Amino acid sequence: MPSKRLSIILPLFLLGISFFSYLHNLSLSVYGGDVGDLVTAAVVGGVAHPPGYPLFMVLGLILTRFDFATPAFMVGLISVFSSSMAVLIYYFFSLKLTNSKLISFISSLILAFNYLFWFYAEIAEVFALNNLFVLSLMFVAYLYYKSKEIKYLYLLSLLAGLSLTNHHTIVLLFPSLAILVLANYKKIFQKPKDIAKCILFFILGLSVYIYVPIASYFDPVVNWDKVKDLNSFLHLFLRKDYGTLSAGLFPTPVAAQRVVILNSFLFNLLTQVTIPVVVLSFLGAIYSYLRDKRLFLAILLGFLISGPLFIAYAGFPITNVFFIGIYERFFAMSAIVLLLFLPLGLKYLSKLLCKIINRDLVRLVIGVFLLIPIMLFYYNFPKTDLHNIWVGDYLAYDFLSPLPKNSVLLLSGDTMVFNTWYVHYGLGFRKDVEVASIGGLSGSKYVEAKKKDYLKKHPKADKDPNFPINVIREIAKEKKVFSIAMLQPNSGEKLTWIPYGLTYELLENKDDIPSEEEYLRTRESIWQSFKFNEYMKNKSLATGSLTIAEIPIFYSDSMIAYGNFVFSNYENTDYAFKLYKKSIEIAENNYKSYLTIGVYYSYKKDCELTRQNLTKARQIYPFDKNVYTLSYLNYIECFKDIEKAKDVVLLYNKTFKSDFFKDAASSSATLNEENKNK
Repeated sequence: MPSKRLSIILPLFLLGISFFSYLHNLSLSVYGGDVGDLVTAAVVGGVAHPPGYPLFMVLGLILTRFDFATPAFMVGLISVFSSSMAVLIYYFFSLKLTNSKLISFISSLILAFNYLFWFYAEIAEVFALNNLFVLSLMFVAYLYYKSKEIKYLYLLSLLAGLSLTNHHTIVLLFPSLAILVLANYKKIFQKPKDIAKCILFFILGLSVYIYVPIASYFDPVVNWDKVKDLNSFLHLFLRKDYGTLSAGLFPTPVAAQRVVILNSFLFNLLTQVTIPVVVLSFLGAIYSYLRDKRLFLAILLGFLISGPLFIAYAGFPITNVFFIGIYERFFAMSAIVLLLFLPLGLKYLSKLLCKIINRDLVRLVIGVFLLIPIMLFYYNFPKTDLHNIWVGDYLAYDFLSPLPKNSVLLLSGDTMVFNTWYVHYGLGFRKDVEVASIGGLSGSKYVEAKKKDYLKKHPKADKDPNFPINVIREIAKEKKVFSIAMLQPNSGEKLTWIPYGLTYELLENKDDIPSEEEYLRTRESIWQSFKFNEYMKNKSLATGSLTIAEIPIFYSDSMIAYGNFVFSNYENTDYAFKLYKKSIEIAENNYKSYLTIGVYYSYKKDCELTRQNLTKARQIYPFDKNVYTLSYLNYIECFKDIEKAKDVVLLYNKTFKSDFFKDAASSSATLNEENKNK
């Protein structure tokens, strides 16, 4: 086929196959994690969580004005377009690096069907757009590095400013860009006007942030940090809610934990990119070093900073599937930068082969590497096919559906809050219910108004640790209150909560607890109406990221709560046990189910089944101190085995770097103090 025709057909084919693959698998649902917040903010013209993501918000706002499909699908189109264009840019970048259409074509298909890259093309998240900026910035910086044409520096400046309006992790790439750009530093500094224009282009790109104060002025229901002045704007922009220079509000890991996190990153990178691709990329790094050390340094530094250094510094906890899913998304940026070595690796391999065999055979050997993207497509297509996954929406419907009219729902956690916001505000379901986040009692105009009214009557009441509880007591005088957590004051009269649906219902007093027959009938009716039952029939469909793996655990936890309530209030141990077993059927990875069953068998004086379930709980999640305490007591009091009990103590001390008996004494003292307060 003539070379000119191939020059048109290959990029068009890449664009088409990636676009339609992504479009087919695109989620129509809100899915999990931050998606609900981003989509809902786009629908209502609001401001998403810090740093606001104004570029994504503007694009989402435009797309959701078209009533073609669900809002989640429409905003997800940003990811489809971004990922398809990223594949195309990667192709032209590879072509520039290797001058080989075949190598560039194969490398681009490998990128297109890499799991992490493909997965984030399927959901309404900011990471696909960030991937597009990563490749665009590196490509334009390389073009300027090679050509010295000022137009590329202008374009790079504009893209750099624009990229910061999407996701701040893009700054991790800036040292690599500087390495390429500053190769021409003499030319740059000879013309101050060019520097001034670059600054203006950068500011022009960054100016998309003007969306934030404009949107915030209208005070939509999703309006993070309520930007009204420079201080509140900087608070949002610098992510002060989470800690400006930290990944989130979680404990800082010790050095040993960072090593575990880093090992997890490297293992996931190796398995998801595949070993042959990693080997070829390593070969490309060698070739790059031999041919162009500056390019080698730029790519290597980009990989190291955005990958192992950032992951180890951020210290994302890997204590449960949700957090693993959260930090998994940050692998994509470093994987993409690493894959810039891939076409160079194939180029180097072809050069080495040319010394042994003729060129036609070399092309044939290189062509064999097409098997890699074919296998990636075969393996990752079902994992990334989200067009039939509705469990994220189901969760929100199941929170809202059972509630009585004009009630208040208090939630916490990204998936719970954001998914429910989406179904409530984005899809308009159960408009009579007030949905608020427990943290700050925000997200509901009604709840926020009640909070302000309480402060007017009780100035400085927000300094009181019981302030949220006091506001909830005021709300309960007007509306039924349901909460995901059994909130209690630090002192004074306790609140009475009973499990209801996926939440707890606040009762006016203990005498309102229903009879066993009435309670069980209501519980069964609610559970039979859950949309989640559809998920349970087709669990095999729910593949993809771990960010939705926590959703079944929410249902499993509520089943445990029901069991505990039936056990303690009605002393129906047999029915409680059925609920505990059901919690395992719902989520086999919920360690709390095994912990609870272990306690149940302890109550039944069955030493061995207690041991088995507590061991299973510890294997799933080794960081719950209660598991060790109960295991120790089981060996001491039930088995009468002092040696096994000592083994538990040693394992505890090793796991927590702490003394078992001192911690137990401290916990006992705290519990006694709480009992006195009660």
